[in-house]
Amino acid sequence: MALGRATAALFWTLLVSATAWRPRAFRRAAAAPPRKLTRKAVAEAAPPKTLSVRRKAQPDDPASRIYAGLKSGDAAATLEAYASARGARLPLNCYNGILQQLADAGDNTACEAVLRDMAASRVAPTEASFTALARGHANAGDADGARRALAA
Repeated sequence: MALGRATAALFWTLLVSATAWRPRAFRRAAAAPPRKLTRKAVAEAAPPKTLSVRRKAQPDDPASRIYAGLKSGDAAATLEAYASARGARLPLNCYNGILQQLADAGDNTACEAVLRDMAASRVAPTEASFTALARGHANAGDADGARRALAA
């Protein structure tokens, strides 16, 4: 019986603590110490930095000319910049600013044309876009048009 206990003890010792029975990959992984996280290790593991979402506006950029017209409140300059940038894909806030300026002027047909241009450029209108269109209809006294704009 003593030999049986010694054999069992040896078996359990090999099973639990020894690495001889494990495949080589496990032995290597168990033997390697855990890697310490340092700034250099994190920087090496991080994906390469991409361009920032925010970019500096260029003077010849159509969006910057539209923003300048919106800031100054000059509707003619804004519409002229928008007409020159008609084929380009503009940011959503450019479209919304133009819609708000046209709504304040009461030009509903131009507002609807801007919404069609947004759809053609695959820029999805937001609640602010439809609210500006509804405000334009309301300023013109067209209650049905305002309801249609809000229902869209």
